[in-house]
Amino acid sequence: WHAVDIQPDGKIVGVAYSYDNGWSDSRIAMVRYNTDGTRDTSFGDDGSIRSDLTPGEEEGYGIMALSNGKLMVAGTTYAPGADLLLARYNSDGSVDTTFATDVRYRSYLENDTRVVFAADGSVYLAGSYAREGEAFPFALTRLIVPVAPTITVTPALAQAVTIGGALTFGVTATGSPAPTFQWQRNGEDVPGATNAAIAITGATQAHAGVYRVVVSTPFT
Repeated sequence: WHAVDIQPDGKIVGVAYSYDNGWSDSRIAMVRYNTDGTRDTSFGDDGSIRSDLTPGEEEGYGIMALSNGKLMVAGTTYAPGADLLLARYNSDGSVDTTFATDVRYRSYLENDTRVVFAADGSVYLAGSYAREGEAFPFALTRLIVPVAPTITVTPALAQAVTIGGALTFGVTATGSPAPTFQWQRNGEDVPGATNAAIAITGATQAHAGVYRVVVSTPFT
């Protein structure tokens, strides 16, 4: 395998490529194993998948297990010429068609490209660089891949406070880039309430209402 990653649940996923009838039939291939080393039969066809994402040959070089159970894969496609290929897969191995309508990105990096996913969701690509006949021995490219926020801890559904008392609502969320927060009261933004928690001190009747928080990332 060209790359492997471990999901939050401990399962192991790997990506490379496979072909049936020679290089011209090369496609992205992935496999997932349970924590005991057996094939995860809930993933694709008996634990493995073979994708057909572009008209040309494909290779998988990098994989990242996302916190929401989805998988981000990077590689190369030749359709024609070498393009960076990015795709996102659902937890069952099917292609996540909500990620992009075209998974090819012109990077001008040659086919010795290596891919690393950073914890913040960025994709780093390193390799030789060639464009319009001019070649360079090394180049580094960074792409930011958006990951929609996942809320892991929600505020309490109902809380009461006495006049003059204090109260705090909080939420925990992950995403890439890091999520932003905007608290609302009765559907209106609370000025300055842009953190993961909102604190009310010296409560008055004017503070009563329905509170909620809008969690978002710049690209989702």
